[in-house]
Amino acid sequence: SGQPASETPTQDEAELVLVRSRVESIGPFTPAALADAIGLRRGGIDIALANMEATGNVLRGRFTPGVDEEEFCDRRILARIHRATISGLRREIEPISAATFIRFLTRWQHASSPWHLDRGGLLEAVEQLQGFEAAAGAWEAEILPLRVPDFTSSSLDDLSLGGEVVWGRFSRRTTIGDSAAGKATMSRNVPISLGLRDALDWLLNDPTPDREQVGAAGEILELLSSRGASFLPEITSGIRRLPSDVETGLWHLVASGLVTSDGFSTVRSMADGTRKRVQRSTRSRREPRRRAPTSRWSLLQGPPALIDAAEGNGELPNGLIGTPEKIVETRAMQLLHRYGIVFPEVLAREPMAPRWRELLRVYRRAEAKGEIRGGRFVAGFVGEQFALPEAMEALRSFRKTVPDGRLIAVSACDPLNLAGVLTPGPRVPALLGNLVVFRDGVPLASVRGGELEWHAEIDEATREEALALLHRRRSGLKLLRGAAAV
Repeated sequence: SGQPASETPTQDEAELVLVRSRVESIGPFTPAALADAIGLRRGGIDIALANMEATGNVLRGRFTPGVDEEEFCDRRILARIHRATISGLRREIEPISAATFIRFLTRWQHASSPWHLDRGGLLEAVEQLQGFEAAAGAWEAEILPLRVPDFTSSSLDDLSLGGEVVWGRFSRRTTIGDSAAGKATMSRNVPISLGLRDALDWLLNDPTPDREQVGAAGEILELLSSRGASFLPEITSGIRRLPSDVETGLWHLVASGLVTSDGFSTVRSMADGTRKRVQRSTRSRREPRRRAPTSRWSLLQGPPALIDAAEGNGELPNGLIGTPEKIVETRAMQLLHRYGIVFPEVLAREPMAPRWRELLRVYRRAEAKGEIRGGRFVAGFVGEQFALPEAMEALRSFRKTVPDGRLIAVSACDPLNLAGVLTPGPRVPALLGNLVVFRDGVPLASVRGGELEWHAEIDEATREEALALLHRRRSGLKLLRGAAAV
């Protein structure tokens, strides 16, 4: 050949060139099939593929359905196949209307019969709704009973006192001033969230918030930091302040997202006015002795290991989610768990949701792995949409069901309140006492500030049924005044 001996290709090099040229023009293959196709020994094929795999030119795996043997494929060809597969899957999807999607959501979130949860499913309802912010007084009165018809306050207390469920304001707020010197910053309309206690590492938007407080609130915070969870009398004696100052300071800290209690009864007493009635009774000459509280107050914070890591004092153990990327990924999957199908418009009432461009990176990566599906699931909205595989299966069976015309009254604080967001017409503010009546995913009427407003033309029988439903849900409100104007 005239070439120096050192420049003469070895057999392995020659076989590598031959295998590479062949691999770049075919799809997934097995080593045995490639050896038969180009007439090389199996050992030479294995050596060449090992070299190409080490440089990232080929990938190994199981790519072809029905092939039990391990396969190889050129990386660029595999990427093209993957993109074509995803595009084909997206084209297979038949989009549904926004009204059908809302009707699907009532099933997905167990808000309509026969998909309601029994009392034992309360934890499942909390897990699906965790991280969603709603008025403190709406959780027990409106949101949870819609999904668990036989819901009782004691069942939520059992989960809270048992350490499974935690409540609080997970999105931290900055408040200024001595709350003991002014009026309380917490009310039944202030939004709070429910969640599983072992999910606090990603539910809280800041594991180590700025806890600088003054007055009673600051003293309470310092005492809870040093002593840990404490009952109300222990806090009162510990900081040597009046019980009314301690209560006001505690609610100030709750509104700031800094403390919680191990029972939901404290929220209930504030929401139904028990605390105010007790305060009024103390104005009499003989002050009655208060009943001992059933809940302890504690700091609302993530696991100690997470706090240490955030402060630079250690590393996260396995199982804890602490990096911003992991938090965004977990919240993205939680939103899919809540709605089944996610796109920007459906997150309009999710203040704790990451920005859409951050969610988009997570969802595209999950779609590439085959964990979720992308496509156009709901018609009338621009941009990418993503769905859980089980949501798609539920949607396929849901398409076959005929709308039954049943009316459902949803609290405006509920995540199902998507009137004016996904449907035409005005939005109904997420305030306690406001309601929306849907029929087959279409908003028919709403109650805002005790006034009734109709959103669609309906017959007299449906109107009477809607009024009766609203009266059952809101007895005593001034519904007739709004109805007379129609």
